[in-house]
Amino acid sequence: MLWIVILCISVICLSPACFAFIRKTRGLDVRQSALGLYRSQLLELEQDVHQGLLPQEEYQQTQLEIQRRLLKADQLSTMSENQSTGSSGFTTYLIICGLVMLPTAALGLYMLDGNPALAPQPLATRLAAQKQLIQQAAPLIAALKAKIAELSDHDPNKFNGLVLLGKAEIEQGNFEQAVMAWRQALNLRFDPDLAVQTAEIQIEQEGYVSKENVALLSKALAQAPQEFRWRMLAEQRLAQAEKENQP
Repeated sequence: MLWIVILCISVICLSPACFAFIRKTRGLDVRQSALGLYRSQLLELEQDVHQGLLPQEEYQQTQLEIQRRLLKADQLSTMSENQSTGSSGFTTYLIICGLVMLPTAALGLYMLDGNPALAPQPLATRLAAQKQLIQQAAPLIAALKAKIAELSDHDPNKFNGLVLLGKAEIEQGNFEQAVMAWRQALNLRFDPDLAVQTAEIQIEQEGYVSKENVALLSKALAQAPQEFRWRMLAEQRLAQAEKENQP
């Protein structure tokens, strides 16, 4: 059923291009237009002669000039038709290739990662699945917190546990709890990478760069190596803090 829908959408999208390609354009014939124009001019000249408004000698000269222009226009129209005949074949070939390759390329891109047999997942179902995952992770986070509380501050596993706890809280959407866990970890052992991430999360939540985060970012830049991956981000946040503090 889905393939039929895809085919119908493709036909609808390509129908304007196909219609424009198939329809025969009724362009203006240059030769016929010139013939009509010069014939009307000849009729006007004859009327002027019969009414005595134009001398006979001037009539003959004007008539010869109109006939000369008529012959020249006829030659130009013949040359343009010969040139357009050669280019129209190549243009037609390009249009046909484009009409064929466009849906073919789209179908190929869809087949790389698409799955028409995959059942749709409504928003309510996805939200319910996410809520279930949060409920399943809650006991694990509580157990991790209890384990961390039993560890001594001198135990290196406590630092790693707090970092892991912060990541778990972020996955659950508890950013404040994640910041608290990571700040406890930074009090045990300062890590520039973790400091910048902690400050960035708090800045995103609060909407401004606090003095506490300015001190944290400055300390991270002071202790980080020159090729520190978060250096540019930290410098941008410090520059933002300076602008916010300007009167």
